[in-house]
Amino acid sequence: MQHTSFTDNSAIKRVIMDYASGEVFKIRVYGDNSLVVGAGEIVKFKVNGKIYKVKTDKNGYSYIKVTLAPKTYKVTSEYAGCKIYNTLKIKQVLKVSNVNVKKIAKSFKIKITLKGKKALKSKKVTIILNNNIYHVKTNSKGITTLKLSKSVIKT
Repeated sequence: MQHTSFTDNSAIKRVIMDYASGEVFKIRVYGDNSLVVGAGEIVKFKVNGKIYKVKTDKNGYSYIKVTLAPKTYKVTSEYAGCKIYNTLKIKQVLKVSNVNVKKIAKSFKIKITLKGKKALKSKKVTIILNNNIYHVKTNSKGITTLKLSKSVIKT
């Protein structure tokens, strides 16, 4: 009879993380003898239809770094026939609204960061200005520039 069990994130049915935070989804695996398994045991994580096979460390922990887009995902963790199901919600942490632009401006710049962290470089940004949609990309400093034409600026 299998007595394998999990702890940590697996004990929480709904895990919430911030987008691009560098956080990890981790579990701790216990074996048949109710002791933590050793290093090198294979744990399977199924996230968004993709299967990851990850080895445990010396303390029985198995980690996957979360790099998913903001959305809610189902996560299945499996070890020795025992499965645990979780919901993983990745929160969008970047939202800007109502940026004021002077009518005489030829362009405007926005610096893109995540909750006070480092700037986001080489990321696509969608800007909606007067019901027009513009797609721009951030530079190495996390700054995006949108050049404005007179037809964009309402008088």
